[in-house]
Amino acid sequence: MTRAIRLLALTALLAGMTWAAPTQSFNAVVARAGAALGAKPAHPHLLGFATFFMRTIHPHMAGGLRLALFEPPHAVDLDALATQVLDPGWSRMVREDRRDGERTLIYVRAEGGAFRMLILTRDAGDGQVVLLTLRVRPDQLVEEADRDRRG
Repeated sequence: MTRAIRLLALTALLAGMTWAAPTQSFNAVVARAGAALGAKPAHPHLLGFATFFMRTIHPHMAGGLRLALFEPPHAVDLDALATQVLDPGWSRMVREDRRDGERTLIYVRAEGGAFRMLILTRDAGDGQVVLLTLRVRPDQLVEEADRDRRG
């Protein structure tokens, strides 16, 4: 029963988002972020290899995983960056500020029967900015949460 309630709540949350918003590709977000930061993105070389193994272990959790790293030459206001590079179809769900200065923003956007999650993080130490997106299906997310809770 609780699984059904959580799935219903998540579906209602996603239904409240802009379903007809034009999709924004990862490459477009990376290009805008690079221009705003004055830095070129670095793409980890072994990410494709890691994604292959992740799909073997958890096929539903690694769908559409994309990652870009930036090392901007100046301090970055992550909220302003998100406003500059994301279209209105994205809805912020989480903002976490740590005492050491690290900040993480998590946005979601409906995409068919699933949703796309975008995670934007600024490292406190070297100021590196990480941009990550992945596709998640709500029913599989609830199933995975239940499995983790059971141990």
